[in-house]
Amino acid sequence: MVAVGEPAVMECQPPRGHPEPTISWKKDGTPLDDKDERITVSIRRVLCGELHG
Repeated sequence: MVAVGEPAVMECQPPRGHPEPTISWKKDGTPLDDKDERITVSIRRVLCGELHG
């Protein structure tokens, strides 16, 4: 749970394999927009800026 006004961080431990698996983050089935300045996406985590109710 994240409080209003606080950032949210979601982390994962991606699988390993050969070839390297492709990792993507989605919200409600839609890929996250990494062009949104409030969202930082990496292979292991997503950081969403301050959340508003």
